[in-house]
Amino acid sequence: MRNRIILSSNVKVDGEIVVLTLSVDDNKQVCFKVEKNDEGRTLIAAMAANVPLSEWKDYRPRFFFGKDYCSVNYYKHGLSWKLKDVNGNIKIPFKISFGEEIYVGDAASDFYGCFSFNMDLETMMDEENTSKSKSESNENGKIVVQTVDGPRITTLENILAVFMKSILKLLEEKLEKSVEEIYLNVPRSTYNTSLLKGVCKRLKIQFELLNLSK
Repeated sequence: MRNRIILSSNVKVDGEIVVLTLSVDDNKQVCFKVEKNDEGRTLIAAMAANVPLSEWKDYRPRFFFGKDYCSVNYYKHGLSWKLKDVNGNIKIPFKISFGEEIYVGDAASDFYGCFSFNMDLETMMDEENTSKSKSESNENGKIVVQTVDGPRITTLENILAVFMKSILKLLEEKLEKSVEEIYLNVPRSTYNTSLLKGVCKRLKIQFELLNLSK
C-alpha cells in the first residue's frame, strides 16, 4: 500500500527541532506522525484518521468582519487562540484617524473627530454602496479624508489595507512568523469581494472567502 506525503516539515517545539509528516494512503486514510530530527528519525507520536483529506481543517488564521470591528482566530502550537490588541480587545474596533501618524483601533480614539474616517466596515464593504460611491465620484471611486495636514485623496482599498495591515502585524508578532494565507469570514454575500481581493493583493496575502450567506 502506497503512502502519498502531503506535508513534511521541520518544526521547533519546546526548543527541539522535530519532523512533522502528513500522508494519505490508497484507502484515503490520513496519517500524521512526529519524529525526532536524528539519523534514525526516532518516532515520538503517530496517529491515523479515516476523515477524508477534504474535510480536514487547516491552521490558516480566520478573519471575521462585523459591522464595526474585525476579530481573528489563529492557531499556535496546535492550540486555538483569539487575537487581542494592546488594549485586550478581541473585537478590534474599526477606527482610523489621520493625525501626525495614522492611528488604528482604540489608539485612534484619542484623535477621533475631525481627522477620523467615519464609515463603518459593513457600509464600506457593501457592494451596492461601493458601486454607488464610484459612480458618484469623478476620481474613479476615490474619497477625500481629513488629515492634520489638510484634505487628502485616497480609496476605500487604501483605508481597509491600513486597518488589515495593522492587524496582520499584531498577528505576526503573536505567531512569531509571517502570515501568507488567511480565511476571510464575511457575514453577507453582498460584501465587495473585489475590494477584499485588492486589499489582499496589496498586502501580498493569499485568501479564501468563507461563510457567505445568501
